[in-house]
Amino acid sequence: HPGRILEGFALPDTPSTTAEAETINQLWNLLEVAPHRVTVPMLLYALAAPLGHAPYSLYLAGPTGARKTSLALVVQSLYGYREATPPLGWEATANSLEGAAFAAKDCLLLVDDYAPTGNERTQKELQAKASRLLRSQGNAVGRLRMRADGSLAGDRPPRGSLLVTGEDLPPGHSVRARVLFLELRGGEVDLVRLAEVQRLAREGVYAEAMAGWIRYLAAGLEGYRDRLRTLTEDLRPRWAAEHGRTTDALARLHAVWTLYCEYAQARGVNLAHLEPLVLEALEGVRDEQSAYHREADPVQKFVELLFTAL
Repeated sequence: HPGRILEGFALPDTPSTTAEAETINQLWNLLEVAPHRVTVPMLLYALAAPLGHAPYSLYLAGPTGARKTSLALVVQSLYGYREATPPLGWEATANSLEGAAFAAKDCLLLVDDYAPTGNERTQKELQAKASRLLRSQGNAVGRLRMRADGSLAGDRPPRGSLLVTGEDLPPGHSVRARVLFLELRGGEVDLVRLAEVQRLAREGVYAEAMAGWIRYLAAGLEGYRDRLRTLTEDLRPRWAAEHGRTTDALARLHAVWTLYCEYAQARGVNLAHLEPLVLEALEGVRDEQSAYHREADPVQKFVELLFTAL
């Protein structure tokens, strides 16, 4: 049973054809509330969740007061969630985090406020939880358990898409390789537009847009999933990056954009004018990933420390 965490995840009925076209336009107006390098991948990542497990997490980093949680909650509202507080936080136990990620199949799940504080032991416990969850998301595996009688209980791997917010970045080169990082700086969110999109989120406009997209995919889900895999493979050369997982993540987001444009076109909405903006935003994300990976690379850090010592 998914429990209280997912109780708010309920989509409305698909709107009429005319209203559906309007909700598509309103959804993509979300891009203007913050820098495109943040809003474009967040929206595409949310739209990708019904197409199957994402082999990476999306991490929105920024200082306190940057409005990262407010922005993440608007994106979470695509799945019908209208609460003022996030569905899940890092104070939860490691097992409950794993269970929630397993229950949220083909959904976006927000885990809010990764900020290691307190004594060293508390910080290490939080880092261990983050490492376990982010690795599980990236590898699509859970922790296998043994019952008291010696038989094996099934594992519970993440089955959806994880959106994480935090002030600090999780440590470890291999963990960061399984995460696509977005940075939101102080003052970058347009507060007037934020208030407007929060109102639309509460009214369920974005959930209606998501309902239309899911209804479209449901008519031939396995075929669309196969197309996503094929498009992702074809687009990998376009998104060559320092780390292969970054290439895979960006190629998948580009593939989702292609599929969504086809859906919008079928509903009478032409999004072609947004393509240069979308691709430029994804290129910006690719450029930023290199810095995050180098910062956590033990070889690179050793060389820098060695030169400092000398």
